[in-house]
Order: sequence, then C-alpha cells, then structure tokens
Amino acid sequence: MPHVNPWESALLDFMAIYSPTDHEAEAGAYLEHLLRTLFPSGIISTHEVAPNRRNICCLLPDSKDKTPLIFTSHYDTVPGELPVAVDSSSIFGRGACDAKGQVIAQIWGALGALERGMSGIALCFVVGEETDSLGARGLLDHLPNATYLVNGEPTGNKFVRLSWGAMDVVVTFNGISRHSSLGTHDSAIHGMISALVNLEKSAPSKLSINIGLLSGGTAANTTAPLASARLCVRYSLSTAECIQFLSANLPTKTFECLPPLEPLSLYVPDLHLTDAIEVKFGSDASIFHKRIPHVMMRGPGSIQFAHTDQEQINRNELHEAIRDLVSLSELLLG
Repeated sequence: MPHVNPWESALLDFMAIYSPTDHEAEAGAYLEHLLRTLFPSGIISTHEVAPNRRNICCLLPDSKDKTPLIFTSHYDTVPGELPVAVDSSSIFGRGACDAKGQVIAQIWGALGALERGMSGIALCFVVGEETDSLGARGLLDHLPNATYLVNGEPTGNKFVRLSWGAMDVVVTFNGISRHSSLGTHDSAIHGMISALVNLEKSAPSKLSINIGLLSGGTAANTTAPLASARLCVRYSLSTAECIQFLSANLPTKTFECLPPLEPLSLYVPDLHLTDAIEVKFGSDASIFHKRIPHVMMRGPGSIQFAHTDQEQINRNELHEAIRDLVSLSELLLG
C-alpha cells in the first residue's frame, strides 16, 4: 500500500466501519475516540437523536465562551458496502467523499488552526443527512452561538453560492384488483407509470425528479389495487412553487411531502466570489441556516462519485481542503 498521511489513515479506518443511515453507532464511537485523542483538552459532547444514533461535537480548547466558527458534516452514508482501498492518487470506499472525507478534512483543518494558536472553533458531526436530516434538526438545540458555519459536502473545494432544495415525495395510486384479461385501465401500476411519465415531461428547468422507489401489485396476471412511488424532487424554485407544481400535475392522486431541505443562497467570502458554484443537491446547510447568519458549503471530492460503487476522493484534494480550512479559519477569526 502507498504511504499514507495520518489523516488518510484515519479516513481509511473510518470508512472501514460501515455506517448507513440508521446504523451509525460504531462509526460514532470511532469518531468520538478520534476527537478525544486529537483534542485531549477539547470539550466533547454527544447528543442522542434516536436510539443508538447520536451527534458528536467538540469545542476546541479555549473556545467555550467564544465559538464564532463551526465546522460540520455528516457521518452516515448511503447503503452499499464497498471495499476500502488507496492508490497513488485516490482513496476509495463508501463515504470517501460523502461525507467521511469531509469529516476528516474538517478535523485536521481544526487541528491545524489550533496549532497556529487559533480558538473559537467547534466541530459538530451529525447523523441522518442522507434521509431526513434528523441529526441536523436535533443539533439546532445544541449549536454554539456562532457567526460562521462551514458545511462539508463534495464541491471540488469550491464555495457554493446556491444549493438547490430537495424533497422526498411519496405518491400513492389506487386501482381495482381483477383478472388482467379484462384490461389494464383500472390498474394502479399502469396509472402510476402514466402519471410519472407525464410528471417528468412537465417539469420546468428549475426542477428535477428522480423516481427512486416503486412498489405495488399482487400478481403478474392481476391488475394492481395499489401502487406507490417515492420520488426525490430537487428544485431551485420556492418550496411553495414546487408543491404547487406537484398538485397541478398529480391532481387525482394522493401524495405526501416529507420535510424538505429548502433552496439556499450561501455565504461566500469576497476572495472566492468569482469561482463560486451552484449545485443541484441539498444538504444540512438549509437546516443550520435557521440559526447561523453566515452558512458556507465547501469540501473536497466530486458529487459525481457520491452514492456510486466507485466512490472516491483525490488525495491531493483532501490535503488541499485541510490547508484551505486553516486559511479560512485565519480569515474569519483573524
């Protein structure tokens, strides 16, 4: 195996612990141990948001009464266990860029800031971002008072100026169960397929629809009495406009919108305004925006590798992210 730096070694160990959403306990224990080892004088706290699921925070030494800057990301992952590997250019495994690599970059960025004599930084790592942001919502009651927050997501180490919103939508279709030789016009599944095709065709440019999960039916030769679809709707419209579109294009169907991540205009330091980007994914940043005046999104890695069986992070980009977080700390705390 190629020589690895301490942060790369920590990331490899972290990724070796499989932690899909709802199963983060072992990874959380590792993360807490790592923080206690690297910041022996820091103040570590944990906040349970559901049984065996907890957020983990660390106040850097001398930061108790002054924490203007928060680094945060999530340590749950999407399902799908992957082998952990490293070569001369990249690190591979589930969570490499989304988002265990973000967590490790932020820890070593905070460590670098501390070595340069800075205080006033809190690290807050949460569960549940990949589904309902349960951890971020629970953390609101425990967030330190802060002026700035950096939310780690794979953005190629560029600041994000606009992050699209995201909403889970469950659509239910009803039909009649009978012999399929009598025709399929009463089938809930056939009605669902037709409605979803029309929904996609009607979507405006500021809205995208992913049909993620489908279910329904009882047998191949029987029309379906019930069918359902779970969608991920991403949008830069307002949430009200998004729901209005769904209502207009699913007029006779029942649909439920789970709590959304709102579209969000993010803070970008003046030095980085010209190369800031727009991303079509939502994140916990929209939750933290309710409490923190200046929320930023930035991190190493590419969204094109997130949720894939080739998830990876470039080693140089990871190192660059650590250096950039130290520099950003100096800029904001200077």
